[in-house]
Amino acid sequence: MWKFSQLSAKIIEKIRNMINTNITLICLIIPSGRFNDLSLNNLTLRITLPRNGAVSTLQTAIQNELAPPYNNIPFDIHQVYHPGILDERRM
Repeated sequence: MWKFSQLSAKIIEKIRNMINTNITLICLIIPSGRFNDLSLNNLTLRITLPRNGAVSTLQTAIQNELAPPYNNIPFDIHQVYHPGILDERRM
């Protein structure tokens, strides 16, 4: 039988491991504005980041994957929840 302190330590260890792991995101670029001429091959990017990173880390990673002149164009990031009803919010 687990003691409460042992169970708490296991839970804390799992939470720490989740925080310290990386997450891979698939980013879809919707060509509009200055991104209209972006080639179809560059519309989807696979980015791996630390799970506890800031949104600015994601923006930098995306810009690092884009070729000039697209890597210097400011852009907004929106989070889309799927599956189900399309729910989008600006980050």
